[in-house]
Amino acid sequence: MANFEASRLKVARSRTHLWALVEAIRAYQLRAPFHIEVEIDNGKKFWVAKVREEMPLEFSAILGDSIHNLRAALDLLACELVRLNHQSDADVYFPFANSAADFPAMMVRRHMDRASSQGSGAVALPCALVRTENSNPDVMMVKPAEEWV
Repeated sequence: MANFEASRLKVARSRTHLWALVEAIRAYQLRAPFHIEVEIDNGKKFWVAKVREEMPLEFSAILGDSIHNLRAALDLLACELVRLNHQSDADVYFPFANSAADFPAMMVRRHMDRASSQGSGAVALPCALVRTENSNPDVMMVKPAEEWV
């Protein structure tokens, strides 16, 4: 198998899930699941959304499958980087951190330090996924390596 092929397959599978979600949403919209009515109360107009059909729970499951495949792709990538350095990939996971300052410790905790041939615990990765101080705590962003400090 070519380098990082397993990760590529997981990303491709994630895209398949996303296209399935797009098609499911399209089918839902074609059923006209909601409409807008104008209601008058004491001479004032109100626009009211009337829901005929709730959004299917299936949507969240499909999206979850897609996200899970992307997360798995990152873990597979991390394992392969460690194996390419002739180390065991046992308990290796792609590291995520709450801040750039926390990232080096997460590299060790997730055993990505095994990917380093220098033994310093540092691995040259092109980016880190971090939360910014003023951002929504549920949203991660990609920061280029040169912005980690």
